[in-house]
Amino acid sequence: MAGKKRTDNKGRILRTGEMQRPEDNRYLYRYFDSTGKRRIIYALTLSELREKEKQIQRDLQDGIDISRGDMTLNQLFQMYMDNKTDLRESTRCNYISVWNNGLKDSVLGNMNIAQIRQIHIHSFYSELVKKGLSANTVKLYHNLIYPALELAVNSDIIRKNPAKDAKQGNRRHKEGAHSHDYN
Repeated sequence: MAGKKRTDNKGRILRTGEMQRPEDNRYLYRYFDSTGKRRIIYALTLSELREKEKQIQRDLQDGIDISRGDMTLNQLFQMYMDNKTDLRESTRCNYISVWNNGLKDSVLGNMNIAQIRQIHIHSFYSELVKKGLSANTVKLYHNLIYPALELAVNSDIIRKNPAKDAKQGNRRHKEGAHSHDYN
């Protein structure tokens, strides 16, 4: 006798690892990441869940370590600085001071790197410009964010660097002066 297929509340057949929670009708997918740790993702619809499943399978196939994507940008920056051995101590202190003063307690600094998109970084830069920071200061932030995220790309933690091209279009306007783009 063949086993009964699992279905959702609409009668659709669920695949291996898929479930629908009866208490709230949310869908979930259970899988093992590249380190063998069991992971669960959730979605409101079955189609949304299956899109997430496709991305997970693609990441796993390409060797992207999605288990480390839940590290924050602050944690990634710390890892970047720990591996950056070619800096003078005064430069290292300056970088850490800039990070701590502007990024550490920000929404961006506390976001998981797998969730950061270019719009988040662009918004952060725009906020800096609105606060009156110079183009060179915004560029300094970019010169800290971009290589940290590039480390995550090169370490197969994220697929692409969301800071790439994020600084384009941000300009500081001074009355009676030319705009300075920090690209």
